[in-house]
Amino acid sequence: MEKRGFYILIICLMVCMCGCGSQKQEQTATMEELHNTVEDEPNDKDVQEEISEKTEYEEIGFWKEDRDAATVLEDAEFLYFCGGDHILKVNKTTFTEEKIWENAKVTARKDEYLYSGTRGILVSDKIYFIEKWEEETDALSMRALSVVDTCGDNYERIENIPSEKEDRLVLLNGTLYFSVEENGTAMEGYRLSEYGQLNKQERIVTEFPNMPSEYTEVYYQENGSRVLSALESEKRYGYYLLRDEEYELCRVNVATGEKIEFPTALKEYVLTALNDENLLFLDYSNDKLYLADPVTLEYRFLGDTEEYCNVIGMDERYVYYQNELTGDDFCQYQYCRMEIASGQWEELFVIDAFDGTSVSSPWHSMDVSVLDNYIYYVGERDYKLYLMRRDMDMPGAEETLGEAFYDSRISEVGRLESYRETINSKIEPEVVAGSLELEWLVVDETFAGAEKINQQLEAEQIVSTEYLRNNAEDYDEWLDSGIPGFSFSSNVSPIYYMDGRYLSFTQENYDYSGGAHGMPYWIGYTFDLETGNELLLSDIVADDEGTIKESVTRYFTEIYNKNPDEYWDGAVDIVNENTSLQSPFYLSDEGIVFYYGPYELAPYAGGFKEVVVPYYEFDLKIDLQ
Repeated sequence: MEKRGFYILIICLMVCMCGCGSQKQEQTATMEELHNTVEDEPNDKDVQEEISEKTEYEEIGFWKEDRDAATVLEDAEFLYFCGGDHILKVNKTTFTEEKIWENAKVTARKDEYLYSGTRGILVSDKIYFIEKWEEETDALSMRALSVVDTCGDNYERIENIPSEKEDRLVLLNGTLYFSVEENGTAMEGYRLSEYGQLNKQERIVTEFPNMPSEYTEVYYQENGSRVLSALESEKRYGYYLLRDEEYELCRVNVATGEKIEFPTALKEYVLTALNDENLLFLDYSNDKLYLADPVTLEYRFLGDTEEYCNVIGMDERYVYYQNELTGDDFCQYQYCRMEIASGQWEELFVIDAFDGTSVSSPWHSMDVSVLDNYIYYVGERDYKLYLMRRDMDMPGAEETLGEAFYDSRISEVGRLESYRETINSKIEPEVVAGSLELEWLVVDETFAGAEKINQQLEAEQIVSTEYLRNNAEDYDEWLDSGIPGFSFSSNVSPIYYMDGRYLSFTQENYDYSGGAHGMPYWIGYTFDLETGNELLLSDIVADDEGTIKESVTRYFTEIYNKNPDEYWDGAVDIVNENTSLQSPFYLSDEGIVFYYGPYELAPYAGGFKEVVVPYYEFDLKIDLQ
């Protein structure tokens, strides 16, 4: 206590000597400059009188800034990337890398990449993060507050987060909050010392007694999706920024719980970013950005964007955003920044997502981050994913940080070809009747069976093209129904098995022909690279159907018993009855994977279900490594 008191005394003396910062300047925009403001909006003076004064928080002394969790963290020497199943440390000078934490039991699914929005907080030499993991006896994903030193030592899972609560990671007023009640009425955390040490004896529960239980905290669209907790909005602005029972933005008086309406026009826009000085709104209908003062809610037009705009973030000077530029034969992601003071924008750089080799855009696997005048993202080279960055003063120079963190293995086999087509309605030419996105594997000619394999794969894409065109021809009969145009997409999965002789992967298709959603389905392929023949299950295993049925049912039963509520009643019987030599499958390094589409074993939201049966369970006809 004596040491803490001494530091506080020193800091107080420094504050007295230096004085306080200048007050925030008032907005200068007049109401005539605003965008068609409606007459029934509240008077600014009245609104300010209704907002309670900001709560006076206890001065911690050692904490001079609050911190939000982020995917990319940094100190003087290193960058830290928080992945779904590991944390990567990269030297800023040499770009050498090392994993300082890895969860060996839980890895990102094959359709999710390692940097998919997981975030951490760096405090001194410790990284606090929300860990996703699985119990041995439970198939459900669990979450916990965890910590590891930046050198990779002293990893600890501090506390599990119950399934009925949401995870939230933010450092406010010296407390590291990590859990929040579903209705947002309370946050839980631990006090941190000046050196980042977490004190388990100082567990903090902060409640919001006047927060309406039917209201929800604000999720905004900056860099994917972020949340502004009631505690953060209270500290920033002096009121709770929430969404009401109609899911419209509103302010709530902290002291009384009284609702204060937002201007009507702003409620129709989407909140996309915020800081202490501004709220940033995007009018998706007209592709325009607006800035609002968080206290007065006076707002002004900032600038125009393209039709598909994704806001990356906002600092004191710029708004950073990404435009998607598409056409029948191209797709580009244009990264820009717009000056807050003037509304002037500039292009930083462009990434081609569709250049005749790939329809997919794997750089979406990590939320783009802006940090210390660099923009960080995931880039693709030779069908491998890398962490990359660009200096915004020299955005043309792309730097690769370390080795590839994900390899689809497509480059071991060949390359991808792709095709796009858009078909418009004959009755209303401006309406899209059908859209097509195809991607298929082209095996390198160094393999003896390449020509035969390529002919088969390309022929099946031609069939898909004709299917979409036929649907689009019929769309004019549906014009008055209000449904979107028909669409079909087909993408190549990663290569799941490749030993130089045998190749296995899936073609992942999605067919929308009306209704609430489309239908995904996979086609599993296993080829002999020497002969070019596609292998059926009977070409791979010598077992009879009864033996295969027993093995698959036994392994699925183990999966089912971990979480039966995830499946239909009788799912085990369905697997047993429908498993045969004609069952869809693909090969993996672990064994033969039998898969089941949506609705077969579980509701649509459950997605595909897979059962991996190890190779040693079968009498194999071919030599698999």
